Amino acid sequence: MKRFNSMEWYERAMIVVQAPIVIVLRLTVPVVSDELPRGGWSRPVSTMQMLLLPLLLAVFFCSHVLPGNTQNWAAWALLAVGLGLCVGVALAVLLWMNTEDDKPPAWHRGMCFVGFVAAVLFIYMTAAEIVNIILAFGVVYQLGNFSLGVSILAIGIGMQDLVSNIGVARAGLPNMAASACVGAPLLNILLGLGICAIAGNIMVANPYPLEL
Repeated sequence: MKRFNSMEWYERAMIVVQAPIVIVLRLTVPVVSDELPRGGWSRPVSTMQMLLLPLLLAVFFCSHVLPGNTQNWAAWALLAVGLGLCVGVALAVLLWMNTEDDKPPAWHRGMCFVGFVAAVLFIYMTAAEIVNIILAFGVVYQLGNFSLGVSILAIGIGMQDLVSNIGVARAGLPNMAASACVGAPLLNILLGLGICAIAGNIMVANPYPLEL
């Protein structure tokens, strides 16, 4: 609290805005780190994570996997949420009954893989919402998908590369920064476009349309 009071007003506002998101992430994404006490193990937090993570998977299935025009969509969604709740309760009870407060279990390091899956789900859902917002801009300002891709989306993706490359160059590694400037777009072309095209062919069972 003392640190919070010593911050500037805009830093306090940023923390207040980020607080709900941080709480949701802490309650659903397991964190394993040697820099944290007991490797990041907390029995109540881990129990809550095992309870809520299956619900997160159910929400992801309903919002991003199950098509909206599916017949009896509400019934499928209710079934997925109910199944996620049952699995979450079972995992939470098992974890609570077979662990101790002050001693992390032997399999605690394996929780990092669970955290990785949960983080990927959050990244995917966030990216999907960003794309929807960009498409909304396109509808409002009557811009095509190509214009949105080479402007707003490209700038948003490239800014993180710009910041990281500047940091690497300032750290005295200009060759690494220059290589990253070439490697990052190449990786996006080869893996980003390639994996999307393969996934599109598998999901729609038709050649993935790419208009040049």
